[in-house]
Amino acid sequence: MKVNIRNTVGPWDNGFSLDKHTLSSVYTGDNQYGHPTFDTTRTEVGESLYRLKYRHDYSQVKVIANKLSLAATAEFTFVSHSFSPCRLHNNVQGSQLSKSLDELR
Repeated sequence: MKVNIRNTVGPWDNGFSLDKHTLSSVYTGDNQYGHPTFDTTRTEVGESLYRLKYRHDYSQVKVIANKLSLAATAEFTFVSHSFSPCRLHNNVQGSQLSKSLDELR
């Protein structure tokens, strides 16, 4: 999985992400229920996160955790694996990601 460490701005002192999530998204019309549909191109990281968050593909947890661990230790001289799970609609994915990171230590 290719990553592009990016600085993020938010209510924290210093934040980083592995990459952008979406490269492009084109409206393709409405589905049979009247909801808009899109043809979305994601980064590799974005696709893994999408599969985890919206398709509940928990096989992505170890993939993301491993890449996060490798990218962070290569990018930064001091890395702490203790972090708050991302704010997801149910925090299950964030908790699983945190647990996988702990296992990599």
